[in-house]
Amino acid sequence: MEKDVNNFFNKAYDAFKNKDYKSAIEYFTEVIRLDSTLYEAYYNRANAKANINDEESYKSAVEDYTWALKLNDKFAAAYYNRGIINRSLGNTLEAIKDFGSAIELNYNLEESYYVRANTKASLKDYKGSIEDYNKAIEIYPHFADAYYNRALSKNALGEYKEAIKDYDKAIEFNSHFIDAYNNRGNVKEKLGNYQEAIDDYTNAIHLNREFIEGYFNRANAKFYIKDYQGAVNDFDEIIKINPNYSKSYYNRGIIAMIIGAHKEAINDFDKVIKLEPNFPDVYYNKAVAINHLGKYDEALEYYDKAIELNPNYSESYFNRAISKSKIAFAMKDNNNNSNEYKKLIKESEDDFDKAYNLADEHIKSIMSEGLKKLSFLNMEAAQNFCKKHNIV
Repeated sequence: MEKDVNNFFNKAYDAFKNKDYKSAIEYFTEVIRLDSTLYEAYYNRANAKANINDEESYKSAVEDYTWALKLNDKFAAAYYNRGIINRSLGNTLEAIKDFGSAIELNYNLEESYYVRANTKASLKDYKGSIEDYNKAIEIYPHFADAYYNRALSKNALGEYKEAIKDYDKAIEFNSHFIDAYNNRGNVKEKLGNYQEAIDDYTNAIHLNREFIEGYFNRANAKFYIKDYQGAVNDFDEIIKINPNYSKSYYNRGIIAMIIGAHKEAINDFDKVIKLEPNFPDVYYNKAVAINHLGKYDEALEYYDKAIELNPNYSESYFNRAISKSKIAFAMKDNNNNSNEYKKLIKESEDDFDKAYNLADEHIKSIMSEGLKKLSFLNMEAAQNFCKKHNIV
């Protein structure tokens, strides 16, 4: 029997080396049939199952690792590998226990601390994750990924300056670490250091000329320093790489509105609508752009759509009310349109009410200032609203 066991073991190992995992599983199963006390057979069959990328194979792998551990509760590698698969299955608490057992047995310590830290971070236990990253770095001081992920945890805790130090270390030990440059740029942007952020995004782009996230982040940083042309150039690059990247069209459209290029903005918003027909903000901004062109009736259609998609869209109600008020104002002195005029005024007042009731205090103050200006311009719905709410 021993010869048969060894024969099947050898066949299983050969199949595993050749990435023929199904055959390896079959051979390890034969070993277990011949001798069910061999924990190595359960362990290796689990490893083969772990290489088959589906949930059922992962669950079966966990069962095999568990059998191996029943036969040998000091089998550190089985705890570690079971932890990896448990994490993949979303069994994060079980994974943390498994990594803890591997650590107690002094197995692959820097990696065990590192993966346990990653698992804790996935549970938003950022302080716990930092403690484990510290241990991993203490064991292996050049561990670039550990510095990087510790930076992510510090960033999540709002420790931005400390996060930057860790990104610095990650880049020191891996000068081609694109995500470290990119995320360091994100943190610098949060701190208002836009030019430094732009430099980091540029470094990331130099490492990968098709790094869309780098172009996108650099464009947004340029937007904040009002380098609108620079931002547009980056959005253009993204569109060359991926013509279906809707956020680039949308943000480019926003910039076009800011600089008064409303027709160009509408063209970009139309492209977004084709790609994301259920995105309320794009309908709202298209309506605003159309409104700037004096096409108030057409603008209403897109305010309506924005509200249909988001019934709590206070800005859409407010701006729809303005468009209706302007349409009403144009027909004010025409007696033939008196009923339509009254209807528009009533609808405008209702929209102002909805907008005001949905808005937070900051938006309400902005709306109040806008309504005062409209009231001064003899817009009746605005005048009525200001009287009703004692806005002077």
